[in-house]
Amino acid sequence: MKDDKIQLKNNMDEAAQRHLYMDMPCGVLWYTVELDPQIIFANRKSLELLGYSSQIEFEAAGKSSLLDFIHQDDIEYIKEKHRNFGLNDGESKIALKVVSRTGGIFHIVGNAKHAKYTDGRMLVQLVYIDVTELKQAQSELEEREKIIRSAVEQSEMFIWTYNIKERKVSGDYLGEDLFGYDLNSLTVPDSFYGNGLIYKDDEPLVKAMFAELFAGKTTAKSIARWLNKNTGNYFWCKIVYTTVFDKQGNPIKAMGTATDVGEERYLAARYNEEMGLLEMTNKNTLYNIRINLFTGEIEELRGLCSNNKSLAKAHNFQTFFAEILR
Repeated sequence: MKDDKIQLKNNMDEAAQRHLYMDMPCGVLWYTVELDPQIIFANRKSLELLGYSSQIEFEAAGKSSLLDFIHQDDIEYIKEKHRNFGLNDGESKIALKVVSRTGGIFHIVGNAKHAKYTDGRMLVQLVYIDVTELKQAQSELEEREKIIRSAVEQSEMFIWTYNIKERKVSGDYLGEDLFGYDLNSLTVPDSFYGNGLIYKDDEPLVKAMFAELFAGKTTAKSIARWLNKNTGNYFWCKIVYTTVFDKQGNPIKAMGTATDVGEERYLAARYNEEMGLLEMTNKNTLYNIRINLFTGEIEELRGLCSNNKSLAKAHNFQTFFAEILR
């Protein structure tokens, strides 16, 4: 009689626990400790994850082996976890992939521990959360980082983060290849000045950029000649900072990029020089005329004569020269 009362009490405890766990926001599974663990209880969250609408539907399906719902990549992992339960006081952290009956794959993490069932059998109680969305987001982030890293490496651009308060930079994209030394160890920008790291005539350009950055300008940039210590040569480097502000609007850090624009800078300088010479020539030329030889029409008229209204109105070279000779 006494044993019957104990068994009844145990049954009442089990029913209360099932009721308690059934609507918990996390997943709960009870399964047996054996080579082929059998699920004897799954709360509502677990049933949804496994692809069932109710405990009745789950039991009617006759598919209660835990291994049927574990991704094949993790079957040996879960077996090893169970073998080591005794070494960890009957408790273990679990992270694995679960496969629903419809083929959906879910990532779960949780805590598994030993518990005793009403008939004396040892059970594992697994309490877990579904982290599938987090895993997907993490995977997408890693993929984007790979794409960005690949793009940066192909563009030979150095990217870093600049802590404005501490005057330190941190980054790992081509810094040493571009400058020939590790920027992470320097105090920026003070370590750049007066030592030849920047071409002497270009130091004011770099100082002006950092002055704008410290003053809270959203973007600051410069194009100056920097020394590559590996080669001993100066190269034209374009640096652009994009500022990050705190809630009070104070600049706290900046994202920086540096690119070797030697050829681009050289071509731009040549173009500006030639355009300047052309403009100077035009200003001192009496007549600068472009004529379409097929139509005889004047397409462009420059020089001192362009101020002459009657000449400026001439549409072809006959009327233009007639105006000159008049």
